[in-house]
Amino acid sequence: MPIEESQILLEVPVLQALPLDPEQPTDCYPLPRLETTGQNQMLHLDTLRMSNAFWQVDVVPELGGRILSIQHVPTGQFVVAPPKQLAIAQGGTRGLWTPSGIQPFFDTFPGMVSMAPAEVSVREEAEGPTVLIFQLAPGSQLAAHFSIHLPDNSPWLEISCAIVNRGMVSQSGRSGIGFGHGLGARQLCGNVWWIGTGEETGIAVVSDSDSFEDVCPIPAACVADYISGSPNLFPRHSQNWTVRLVPTVKIAPTGGSSSALLEVGDGHARVWALSPIADAELFIETEKMGTLKAAVSAAKGALWSSEIPAQAGKIIQSGLRGSEGDWIVQEAAEIPAHPTPLGPMQSAREHLLRSEFPLDWAFAGKELGLRAAALVRRASEACSRRDWESARSALHLAAETNAEDPLLWWHLAAIARHEGIDNADFLTNAHYLAPLDPLLRAEAFLAQSPEMSADPVEFVAPVANDPELAREVADNLICAGLVEDAVRWMDECLRHRTHPMLHYLLAWLHHSTTQMEFEAANHVKKASESPVELAVPWRRIERQAIADLQKRYPQDQRLGELANFARVNP
Repeated sequence: MPIEESQILLEVPVLQALPLDPEQPTDCYPLPRLETTGQNQMLHLDTLRMSNAFWQVDVVPELGGRILSIQHVPTGQFVVAPPKQLAIAQGGTRGLWTPSGIQPFFDTFPGMVSMAPAEVSVREEAEGPTVLIFQLAPGSQLAAHFSIHLPDNSPWLEISCAIVNRGMVSQSGRSGIGFGHGLGARQLCGNVWWIGTGEETGIAVVSDSDSFEDVCPIPAACVADYISGSPNLFPRHSQNWTVRLVPTVKIAPTGGSSSALLEVGDGHARVWALSPIADAELFIETEKMGTLKAAVSAAKGALWSSEIPAQAGKIIQSGLRGSEGDWIVQEAAEIPAHPTPLGPMQSAREHLLRSEFPLDWAFAGKELGLRAAALVRRASEACSRRDWESARSALHLAAETNAEDPLLWWHLAAIARHEGIDNADFLTNAHYLAPLDPLLRAEAFLAQSPEMSADPVEFVAPVANDPELAREVADNLICAGLVEDAVRWMDECLRHRTHPMLHYLLAWLHHSTTQMEFEAANHVKKASESPVELAVPWRRIERQAIADLQKRYPQDQRLGELANFARVNP
């Protein structure tokens, strides 16, 4: 079924941002901490509704793309009920977060942008609708590309994630899914976990591998935590995972697999079929009646149930065997809820301070995990000399070991544009890996005639009007050695809205490349007239620009303040 656009009316607590202190570090830099005001307001939030024969799912882009509601279509029962009031809890790097709903996360949980609007797009496919989500983590240069897919004929959601390290420093790539108001979690088998959301409702997390190594309770939520073989995400590398979320009603399983969930106890046996089950046999070993057997057949997404005689006594063990003798589910009689508390999550920002990668790029090029980044840097240096052939060669070598880097394919497309040759294949790869990356919209703009139209370019607006996205594109262009493209991009963004950091970057580039001193001074003046929060530097290029400008304009109070922010928040 096609995705429906609707709205939900919520009572939302009014939050306020605490002012940043240029003399004190903060663990959520460059964003301010949040506090409640004690007041509430009613808000209409846009929702994207996906439906099939089994489930109706509401996604809210304005709350980080979280799933706010899951309803079982045949019974009308909610596995995740839509809240009337958005819950706000203490905790997280910004001091407050909302446990309402279900949300993929990255960097740390709850993330700094967990309550911020996300870039979203919808894709109507033959096999079912998909919501695409893109988020940046300010302060770390990590980006997340999430997708939420509801297959037409399946009783589950597919959540896919690609975490991309866009920077040149190794970072923590920890990510996962947060389940607000989770009532406990237990592992049903090596790759299946179950999180209770109500007395007889819950959600199974089914992974095709054992990559989800933990599902842990924390205050007000449960977290399905992806842990890779290595805690480091190398520069310009990505991590990818896909899981199925299987909502369930009228079952609290004590065993499971990727094919079925099984509950045996309290006088009944229940099977939730994730795949069609035909002519299977349920075995229940009891204390007083020996082994009980029952034939089980169930359609995909259906619940099979049967009573267990009271005189059977204690259940010793049970299992569901397929028609060919293979075990679909094996379980012990009692599986306790997972007892492990969630340890402190190390954010990418904390990890970044300990893992700066070698400045000896000749050495870095010999290390497999760093080789692609070293080649990207070589390509960027060649681009700054307009040596397109050398840049292209370096990026093709990088692709041999890191073809999943979407920025690499964008970089090749930009080089091909400068060479005047076809770049369609490079753009296709970039769009496949990162369909909502803001660089792709910027590349579409840069491919147009450089002659400015009378009005701002309309299709650029979603990125140009978002300060972080506009700055991210400018940073990527400068770091890629495409300074002329960066200037053109920033000029266009400033036609849409005020961007003090873009003014500072333009002033810095004018001083360092064009020697247009008057233009540079004019940009510094315009930036100083804007709110300081919009210009807090955190990317390497931004820090360098502010430091250099502060030396040129030592009497500029705003530049001094920004330089202090950068100094106390390394």
